[in-house]
Amino acid sequence: MANEERHRRPVTFDGIGPFPMSAWDESGFVMEWTSYKFPHRRYQASEGLAVTPLVVKGQIYFLNGIEGYEDLWPITFMQMRRRCQLARQGRLLLPLVGEVFGHFAQFDPQYSVDMLNGCVVNFMFVQDMEEGAQQLDIVEKNPLAGAKANAAIVDGAVAKLGAPPPNRYDAIDGGGLAVDIYMRVLQVDAILASPPPSPPSLPAFPSKGMLGVLRKTPPFVELVQSFQDFLDSEQATFDEIRAETDRVKARYDELIETPEMLLVENAEVRFAAIESKAQIEQAGEAAQAKSARLISASFSKAMSAPEIAHALYDDPSRGDEIARYNPTMREEYEADRIIYFLDR
Repeated sequence: MANEERHRRPVTFDGIGPFPMSAWDESGFVMEWTSYKFPHRRYQASEGLAVTPLVVKGQIYFLNGIEGYEDLWPITFMQMRRRCQLARQGRLLLPLVGEVFGHFAQFDPQYSVDMLNGCVVNFMFVQDMEEGAQQLDIVEKNPLAGAKANAAIVDGAVAKLGAPPPNRYDAIDGGGLAVDIYMRVLQVDAILASPPPSPPSLPAFPSKGMLGVLRKTPPFVELVQSFQDFLDSEQATFDEIRAETDRVKARYDELIETPEMLLVENAEVRFAAIESKAQIEQAGEAAQAKSARLISASFSKAMSAPEIAHALYDDPSRGDEIARYNPTMREEYEADRIIYFLDR
């Protein structure tokens, strides 16, 4: 076993190790997507939600006699077994990936009479988000992605619910025989009754409210997209964001209050509308919290983004942030131009 260290990779976990890993599989660590289809349109749209956690499965050999590794059995093995019983995550040092913060979801030893100097452990390590650590934007949940997916469901349902009801068709002669018989029976019942009852009234579908929702433009998916474009501009004030959020939510309220949404068969559509409305509110509140920190100023001379960042924060590296909030095609901002920046 003197040369077997060449075929294994050393790993450590929270300072325990190194110990040899002979084989491993990785899964996850990719963007998770939500997809939604446009009504009356080809293909679909997709939007990223979050990066799935990295999951590592493999085998660790806790065998004495492997060159380059000392005290694997039983000292290092028992250290790892006790560590996996503690209710806190740790850092697993992996080849290529480096340190990964997470926990062992599986740590299963296999014993055999063929291996009297140790055991083999089948493991599964799952990555966790580290509290307090800086996270990339791609792993942040996007509520508007879910709002678009629900809006696509709403658009498809509104198109169907707002369509005129089909004409009744008689299988015998293609006429309205069944309807004619039904009306004659009602007339006889009305004659025999004393006093004659009022004619039966059935709710008319589509309702006026549903027709009003159908006639309004843009459709809900485009409405959510326009709301996202409005927020992405990052130029609106706190009150403007609140007003735009309420305007979008009012469109959903009109749909939710229609008689069609009271029917059991439309419960899924009602749920999608309510959830999309809540996601709009969530995105609006997040944008309001950010806009409360966005203030403006002007400078009496032309300056570049790093120079403005140095003047405001004493940190020229925040020039990219200045450029993001104040897009321009020039190398410098002209004098007396309004510059938007965060208050800290």
